[in-house]
Amino acid sequence: MFDKQWVMNKSDYDKNRGVYQNDMQMPHFINLLLRSRVAEENFSPEKYLNPVLEDLSSPFDIEGITDAVDRILIAQEAGEKVTVFGDYDCDGISATFVIYHFLKKYMKMDVDYYIPNRLTEGYGMSQVSSVQIAQNGTTLIITVDNGISAVDEIALLAQMGVDVVVTDHHKKPDNLPECCAVVDPVDCPDCDPNRYLAGCGVAFKLVCALAAELGIDDVVEQYIPVVTIGTIGDSVALKGDNRIIASYGLANMKNSVIKGLRALINLLPARANSVQTVTSSYVMYSIVPKINAAGRLGNAHRALELLLCENEKDAADIARKLIDENTKRQEMESEIVSQALQPENILTQDNDSVVVAYNKDWHHGVIGIVASRLTDKYKKPAFVMSALDEEQKQIVGSGRSVDGYDLHRAVSYAKEYVVKFGGHEAACGLTLEYDKVRSFIDKINEYTKQVEEKKALPPAHIVIDAIVSPEEITVDGVKWLNKLEPFGVGNPEPVLCIKNLQVERVGLVGNDGKHVKMKFSYIDADGGKRYLDGISFSKSAYAPLIGKIKSAAVIFTPTINTWNGNTEVSLQILDMCDGEYSIDNNIRCVYNDAYITAPGYILNRALMVAVYKAICNMPPKFGSDDIIRIREVLLQHGICCTWYALKTAINVFTELGLIKKSSKGTYEIAASRKVELSSSSIFKSHMEAK
Repeated sequence: MFDKQWVMNKSDYDKNRGVYQNDMQMPHFINLLLRSRVAEENFSPEKYLNPVLEDLSSPFDIEGITDAVDRILIAQEAGEKVTVFGDYDCDGISATFVIYHFLKKYMKMDVDYYIPNRLTEGYGMSQVSSVQIAQNGTTLIITVDNGISAVDEIALLAQMGVDVVVTDHHKKPDNLPECCAVVDPVDCPDCDPNRYLAGCGVAFKLVCALAAELGIDDVVEQYIPVVTIGTIGDSVALKGDNRIIASYGLANMKNSVIKGLRALINLLPARANSVQTVTSSYVMYSIVPKINAAGRLGNAHRALELLLCENEKDAADIARKLIDENTKRQEMESEIVSQALQPENILTQDNDSVVVAYNKDWHHGVIGIVASRLTDKYKKPAFVMSALDEEQKQIVGSGRSVDGYDLHRAVSYAKEYVVKFGGHEAACGLTLEYDKVRSFIDKINEYTKQVEEKKALPPAHIVIDAIVSPEEITVDGVKWLNKLEPFGVGNPEPVLCIKNLQVERVGLVGNDGKHVKMKFSYIDADGGKRYLDGISFSKSAYAPLIGKIKSAAVIFTPTINTWNGNTEVSLQILDMCDGEYSIDNNIRCVYNDAYITAPGYILNRALMVAVYKAICNMPPKFGSDDIIRIREVLLQHGICCTWYALKTAINVFTELGLIKKSSKGTYEIAASRKVELSSSSIFKSHMEAK
């Protein structure tokens, strides 16, 4: 808290100031949210709020799908052996299940599946796996969630007399594989409902096309809950057909005919079973990790076996094993995160633009998750690496980025020092020569400097979707908000802001007092005093700061709580700002003119001088209690300085070397010297721009 800038999309802000016709009698803020989201899609407001399967686009709209159907029907007629070549993550497992189950159960085909081992084979087809499949008598391979880049492997299979149908959703290379059919809608126009399908979504559309040809359309609905898990798990945009698929899948997941899926849900914490439908966040954080854990630890087949299992007792046994594997994965991840934060495992310096952590023994299956943790910790891109061989000549790892930093471009810039890599703007996998790591880091620094010179990278920020009055945050209002579900990539859970509340009470709750409980008040339109409860999870360290605030703006997502027969709204507080959040149209963040913010998030030289003088009057070593006193001194001298501005100013002085931060979170004033504020990248990104 208190460390992110609050911004609002300027175009949305200007648009939301207008008055719109509200034919559905929804709250005003719901109308504003709905219109900004519907504008990007081919949905009417009514269809956006009530997605139905009948509105799914035809599978035959996808290029290549007719050729794929024709080749599979030929294989069925001729009794050919077919192999579904899948992937070890949640999307790949879901896609493999959909194709394999349909061909086996409804087309009675001779079909098996192949899922590469994440730890020994890596992602996608290889020459070894291709030869093995061909030698087993397969004459047709259907790839799912991979294959679009397997040009050489598919050429080799052709020489061995094996045809391939590629279904994928990843970016197409310049040279496509020469095969029977390529089904990959990734380059469809943004308005195409198939544009954002995950690998399992493409596989599902192929099954829909096959079912239509066979006249058994009614059987495909059973696959949608599984496709929903793969879609949410792969973090694709919940737009177009994905929105319809996920909406239906979530509503029907608990009653799925897939016994393995029901067994897993029944063994998960009770909160999933206490509501009528499963939410997208529950899928992402409770179901997806269990399926992914199997692949991360090298046994993805177990997750597929769960979905294919027809015996309820056996399904429950497999589900328990998956849960145990996920627990093991969490323990391993926690241990590696702890080690990755130790100086002896960090290969970069504080002034490097990225963080690189390395240990030869770290498990390859979890280092991507660890990289995400380091990115959150250090607020810059992070790579976590492990040894690929005993000699440690090559190291392999995963990278995760921060908002506004294209990691794929950065690694491409340093490709002369990279053995191989793949990924996208936010994440990548890569292999390096160990003795080239420093050169790789220096090259990434060079790229980052060029980016910063062209355009300042954005400070950490939260985008506000709508400013609301407290009177609008009612149980009925939140129920309307839930109609915008399913939330996820492309349709994030709306972040709301109330500009001014009075802070009545602050306390700690939960195990060991980890969470901050707050009570707010406001005066309603009739002059009466009303109350709202809020909670901020795992933010107990900020309780002393919050306790000093009398009035506040809050950023939150609302939830409905029922306790002892009483139903009321609670605010899940994401951040707070002392005082009123007052948007000034003349102030824009310098990194993006499409965003506007408030004066409390802007730094200027006069404020920086005042803060530094106040710091110099503190003891040589100071901590969080002293920071509270610094702000009180500033306020006593008539200097309005928000907590955000104060904390950011301290970060600027730390960057410039005027103060030093210890690993325990305390600060030490360094020797006074003259510096140029403009040499601080943090200060430049926060300067007022008119």
